[in-house]
Amino acid sequence: MPSATDLTLQTAQNSTANFTYRQPMKFGGRVVEDVCVLRTEIAVTSQQNRKPVVGIGEMTMGNAWAWPGTLPAKITLKLLLELSDRLAAKISGAGLSGDPFQLTRQVALLRDQIAVEMQAEFKIAGGIPKLAAMLASSPLEAAIHDAFGRSLKLSSFDCLTAEFLNEDLSAYLGADRIGKYPADYVLPKQRPTMPLYHLVGALDPLTGDDWKERRYDGVPETLEEWLETDGITHLKIKLDGKDIDWDVGRIVEITRICENVASERNWKLSFDFNEQCPDEDYVINLLERIARLSPLSHDRLQYIEQPTPRDLTLRTDMTVHRLSRTRPV
Repeated sequence: MPSATDLTLQTAQNSTANFTYRQPMKFGGRVVEDVCVLRTEIAVTSQQNRKPVVGIGEMTMGNAWAWPGTLPAKITLKLLLELSDRLAAKISGAGLSGDPFQLTRQVALLRDQIAVEMQAEFKIAGGIPKLAAMLASSPLEAAIHDAFGRSLKLSSFDCLTAEFLNEDLSAYLGADRIGKYPADYVLPKQRPTMPLYHLVGALDPLTGDDWKERRYDGVPETLEEWLETDGITHLKIKLDGKDIDWDVGRIVEITRICENVASERNWKLSFDFNEQCPDEDYVINLLERIARLSPLSHDRLQYIEQPTPRDLTLRTDMTVHRLSRTRPV
């Protein structure tokens, strides 16, 4: 049943901001030197709030990650921004209404329709990947949740209950979620602090010896300096996935630096392969070598990220079953 708190989307408008990375970041065999941030601003109304309320959402356009393949990154970025602009134009004045989950479901249908149209128009071999299309619409979806919270003068995370949503999760996830709402899976109160993972890119200098020419711009330039300056406790290490000797050496060296600079912190690690491993045996062999060469690295490992291609239906011979028995994947 419709509710007085339901939103009606009135307008949507996009803008972008481009940033050059201070240090190029290598992951998944690619080097990324800059990022485009897509910002979507919407205006909504509701029965109890006839005056338009603004909602804002932003997302980094990680097209190199969301749309891997042979198309140049500049082209995939341009296509994703075009998709987002067409979506914003499509929903403006279309009269879409509902709670945030109903609205984002309607948005997703329009997004997928536009993606199909663009595939034909621009002759995109294989079409726009679903993940990439979802990336393009994510600022709009975030803006919808932001507007909902603003219209109710509540945190968006406090609006995930039966009081404000028209349907329970069974409408989206099936009968085993009857009577369940997103609030049932979200902490009732935000935590005062959470650990922040410091990303160690494959090109990041670990010590002063790794720098050919320093910047001297007042910001830490090596992992050693970041550890000393920012009190880092969690590190996410970007790995190669195809060169086990390099991966093992990188992990062992990072552990040595952490112990040398911050042995008292009980620091933690995660390994991110960005889908580059040929199979789970690669990671299992890596873990066995790490356990022998640097037991502390092995003990401090919290989880393993993206060791294999994201769509395992394309590689039925590949699983992560054995690997997942050692660490969360």
